[in-house]
Amino acid sequence: IRVVVASATIERNKFAQYIDSKDNENFLEISGKMFPVEVFYESEIPWDYDFTQGAANKVGKIVKNHLVGDILVFMPGKREISDTIEKIKTAIGESTAEIIPLHAELPPEDQDKIFLPSKKRKIIVATNVAETSVTIDGIIHVIDSGVIKQTRFNPATGIEQLVLVEHAISGLDQRKGRAGRTAPGFCYRLFTEDSLHRRPQYQTPEIQRANLAQVVLAMKKVGIHNATDFDFIDRPDRKAITQAENTLHLLGALDGDGYLTEIGELMV
Repeated sequence: IRVVVASATIERNKFAQYIDSKDNENFLEISGKMFPVEVFYESEIPWDYDFTQGAANKVGKIVKNHLVGDILVFMPGKREISDTIEKIKTAIGESTAEIIPLHAELPPEDQDKIFLPSKKRKIIVATNVAETSVTIDGIIHVIDSGVIKQTRFNPATGIEQLVLVEHAISGLDQRKGRAGRTAPGFCYRLFTEDSLHRRPQYQTPEIQRANLAQVVLAMKKVGIHNATDFDFIDRPDRKAITQAENTLHLLGALDGDGYLTEIGELMV
């Protein structure tokens, strides 16, 4: 049996250490063909900066200057996508381009619209779903808000929130690369170059910032009784595991010894 772990932004050394790979002999790096991408930054960001309006302004300049090529705009969520599309329509009108939203909640047939040929310039306003999973022919311009939405769970309060955070450098590089897949391109970052210094290289793994009740439940089902001692690649906080077990006890999913009850089996 061969197990292949593949990722566009994998932390190579961490995975090598975890699987005890010697001299990296089990690693293959496939760079692919990449055309040069010129990157532009904002000189300064005012405190009340609206990145949805900033993206629309960049689209307006590209269209006004008659720069060829389709445009991919990265926004953190569905609401920001909707706001950006409305502002783009105000900036350039609705007849000059085909403006297409792209996010995970859209049905597959609507997501596939980004691949259909069009007689107009395509402007795709997307979440991270377009960051690594798809290559869209014709994209020459990428406009990057520089932010994403992440789930954050507080074990002390039991509250999970969706928060806006600065994107990590690895993700920013992936977004930039969307503009260089089929031809030389341009990436317009809606933040200053100085802000790169405070951004992490990689985002915090989801298992270290999410509610672990479902994870612990699944582990119990497959016979991993003590999640605290499990050898995770990215070890979650002990408090988060304890909180998850307490929640499962309260819901009747675990008995006094921490094993699945009939209710727990149904929940799995």
